[in-house]
Amino acid sequence: MSKKYWRNIGIMLGIILLWVRVQGQTVEYEKEVRQMFSPSAKMLWMKHLRGFVSNQEWWISIGFDGKEVKGNGRIASTYKKWALEGSFEKSHLELFEVDENQQICGKYQLDNKNQKWAGTWQNVNQTTQLDAQFDEVKDFEHMPTDTMKMVWMRRYRGYFGTKKIECYLHKFSRYDIVGTVWKEETNKSYPVVGQITKQGEIELKSLDNGKVIFTLQSHGYNNQGKIFKYTEPSKTTHCVFKMLNEYPVEVKEFSDYNGSIYGSLPTLIAINPNFKAVNTSIDGWVLAQSRIAKNDTINNYRFRNKFQNSLVFVPSYLGEDLISGIILKKGIHQDSSDIISFTTKIDRAEPINLYEIFKSGSDYHRPLEDAIFEYKNAINPKIPKHREWLDTQDFSNLSLQKESLMMTTKWSPVWGYQSISVPFEKLKNYLKSNSILNKID
Repeated sequence: MSKKYWRNIGIMLGIILLWVRVQGQTVEYEKEVRQMFSPSAKMLWMKHLRGFVSNQEWWISIGFDGKEVKGNGRIASTYKKWALEGSFEKSHLELFEVDENQQICGKYQLDNKNQKWAGTWQNVNQTTQLDAQFDEVKDFEHMPTDTMKMVWMRRYRGYFGTKKIECYLHKFSRYDIVGTVWKEETNKSYPVVGQITKQGEIELKSLDNGKVIFTLQSHGYNNQGKIFKYTEPSKTTHCVFKMLNEYPVEVKEFSDYNGSIYGSLPTLIAINPNFKAVNTSIDGWVLAQSRIAKNDTINNYRFRNKFQNSLVFVPSYLGEDLISGIILKKGIHQDSSDIISFTTKIDRAEPINLYEIFKSGSDYHRPLEDAIFEYKNAINPKIPKHREWLDTQDFSNLSLQKESLMMTTKWSPVWGYQSISVPFEKLKNYLKSNSILNKID
């Protein structure tokens, strides 16, 4: 028989084994729930809910005997488990989380509509309230694939007349987007932040010192691609974008009683052993955040999920063969946040040092230092503390934009981070003719 036949048999067996394992898990969870009631209790229903508390995937199994609701909730990524107790009335579900010391440490308020449960989770002290949404399911998949479905990284291209506009976007959670928009009209890149609406539409906004430069809002498709409305303070027009590339993204999660770390990175960073220095830095940061939480003076189950940490790749350029941007690490305490710049060819097994783009022996530091000097002098003198902080920054995090070299500061708990873009045109006398810049398309 052909190799193809045996390969297909193997795939079918794998699917069957996965289904059996998933079914086995669900049956075990149902047994756990049934044992929480008295042997004589008659179960009116038993439900399995699968969904998200903020960006964390949760699996909930609960039963109802007409008087009370009991069950268990699990974080899908770590299988950490909390007992649940509560009440059900009409379509409203109230569930209290109970820790291993029989202390209440959290509460769900969920309302049902068409087998979808939506509401909030909050800790006992009400210092943290998070969005919670669940679907009723027959069983739980072994892997939390919905977590992967809710993130993506893409390159889009559209036109205003004959002028290109490109978007390099990373949707790093259920709703949040960061990235960069490049406009051929100005030959300039603009940072953008945005959201996915509950209707699945993209909303982006570019800001400069708090002022809106432009917005992009999608509203459906036509036969050419995704339709966007582009709005500046003085004009509104429309553009159709096609997706040119999609890049694999990997979710990273850590959870304990005190809080969570959630983020996503390009897969080639997250799982590539050749990016050892980058991953060591990230893993060390994750460990440091968990230690801070454990050593905090308010370490108590009642404060669970007080700390929400994030790890996200902010793309400044996404191409056929090249990606570049910064990895933003937002820590439990603001002064523990950090930034890593990152550039690589997609088929290369290591990060690229962007100083490689300059000719050996050339005085390329001069135009970079001039750009930093001009930027610092442009800061409003009415904010001397801002200028004092800038004076300590060397803008040593380098990444690429479509038309320029981007230099970024370290993270500040007050000022965030600042970036300067130096056009390649100003650097042309210092650049190698055969550098990585030739991969920008």
